[in-house]
Order: sequence, then C-alpha cells, then structure tokens
Amino acid sequence: MTDSANSDKGKKGRTKNGVTDEIHSQKDSRHLIKHVSLASPLEPARRNNEGKTVTWTDVTVKVPHAKKSLLKCFKIVRESRKIKTILSKVSGYAMAGTTLAIMGSSGTGKTVLLNALTMNVSSDVDVKGKILVNGEQLSSTDMHLISRYVHQDDLFIGTLTVREQLIYSAELQMSYNTTKADRLKRVEEVLKEVS
Repeated sequence: MTDSANSDKGKKGRTKNGVTDEIHSQKDSRHLIKHVSLASPLEPARRNNEGKTVTWTDVTVKVPHAKKSLLKCFKIVRESRKIKTILSKVSGYAMAGTTLAIMGSSGTGKTVLLNALTMNVSSDVDVKGKILVNGEQLSSTDMHLISRYVHQDDLFIGTLTVREQLIYSAELQMSYNTTKADRLKRVEEVLKEVS
C-alpha cells in the first residue's frame, strides 16, 4: 500500500482472499506509528464463542527518566528525575479471532504498548487510559491469566522443529506435577490450534 493510503486515519484498505486491512496511524513529532489489523476469516461459531476482544482508549504511558551525569559515579551530583512520556493518548482494538500486527520503527513504543495492554509494567511506570477486555476492565492478575505475547527477542532454538520447541517450552513452563503424557497432549493441542 502507498503511504497516502496509510495516512488516512481509520481507512479500510483492500480486501484480498477474505483478509481486510484496517489502517490507523498516529503522528507525533518524531515518528509515524502504523497500526494494521489483519482480520482472518474464522468459522462463525468459533468467532462468537471464543476469544477476547481488547480495546484501549487514550492510553498514555509515562516513565521516570533519570538525567545522566558524568559526576554521578562520584555521587557528587544527585540525579534530577524527569518524567518521559513514551505513549500519548493511543487508542485501538484487537478483535477476537483476528491477527493484529503493530508496526513501527525502533523506539516508537510498540513493546511499551504491549506491556501496558497486558499490564506487565513495573511500579514506577504510570499507565493512564482505559483498557477493556470484552467491555470489562480487568485486574492485572486476571489480565496475566488471559494474555501473552511473543517478545521481539529470538527465544527459540533454531535447530529444533516446532514440535520440539513446544515440548521444550512445556518442560520449562508447565507445573512439575504435570505428567509427560499431559505435556505432550498439550503440545499436540497447541499444534492443532495453530495449524
């Protein structure tokens, strides 16, 4: 798509093979952040009965930003703390049964947004705005139970097959009380879900 097509806020893009692009962009003084939702067609029963729709409105994330000083190592000069705004009034949605791609150049706040949406932030990070799951506001504990995302760092072992990687992950992440048969059963369920 051309940049002119992407610059129209909320413009629906082309439909190809049942996939619709929805383009939303927000411009700040340094970056153009593009949010693209690629809706994948699922059978209606699955779309209506499973999954969560997440909406976020006016999400602003601020973090303390310590001013760096050469004299800091000698403890002569105290750090002057400033508040740095990472995201400012970002709104969007992720519909159940769809794939959402958040794209932007390095440093535009993609990971910060995902951390804010999943409530995976440290206590010194200030997150404002409304984050709803199926129209309800959840506690951070409930959000942690239902949400995950794949970090941009490569956490996979390149020599393993997908099945081997899932078995390895199951060994590390599932309870030690889980039997090997139950782990393998869960791996097969995951493979079936994503294939």
